[in-house]
Amino acid sequence: MKILTTHKIRLKPTPDQELVFIRACSISRYTYNWALSRWKFHKSNGVEKVTRNDLKKEWNQIKPDWVYEAPKDANQQPFTDLYKGFTNYYKLGTGFPKYKKRGKSKDSFYVSNDKAKLVNSHTIRLPKVGRVPLCEPLRWKHKDVKIMSYTISRSADQWFVAINVQIDQNKINTQSNNNIIGLDLGIKEFIVDSNDVHIQSPKPLKKYKKKLAKLQRSAAKSKKNSKNRMKKLSKVAKQHLRIANTR
Repeated sequence: MKILTTHKIRLKPTPDQELVFIRACSISRYTYNWALSRWKFHKSNGVEKVTRNDLKKEWNQIKPDWVYEAPKDANQQPFTDLYKGFTNYYKLGTGFPKYKKRGKSKDSFYVSNDKAKLVNSHTIRLPKVGRVPLCEPLRWKHKDVKIMSYTISRSADQWFVAINVQIDQNKINTQSNNNIIGLDLGIKEFIVDSNDVHIQSPKPLKKYKKKLAKLQRSAAKSKKNSKNRMKKLSKVAKQHLRIANTR
């Protein structure tokens, strides 16, 4: 049985490569917002059905030259993402797609499997970027998986690549069921396992969470869309990442 899974690995880009990443994230966000705006425009003018291909054709005729400074998928995948949002809204009842705001929406962009390549266990080659070092190798043997796509994203000041793969379930290493232990993540206690072993939260976690609350209050009081607010939100993001890493 084939299953889809993901391994997220931290990248170590150079300052120049990081600028390309930032540009690609901006282009992806801009394209998504443009597509949503045009969809609403056509609907408000009585167009019964606005397809993804209709919007892509319109975009390809007017898109600015600066989108070519980033990987192509950064200004193509947002159409798929938008229509996936429409599907989830109409079929699953999730929230209607919203505009992505700089500083609030997650910085990320998509790269298809034929545009990038794992050169070796510690290097990936990305379009418009070149070779970027990986902090760890893919957890599966390359011959055992089929890479479906890549997603580059930023958390605080760090960059990651999520490698989406298809793999035979039998290839995933699992231990005997005799050694399985159930884990319950709690609030008062970090973990309680099925053998009634209680594990307390890491000592620094309480201090980090207290600092996070202080940073969030400070950011909330700052002027919206100001440089000072952006700096404070950056500190909040870094603290979130520190807590996640500690956990």
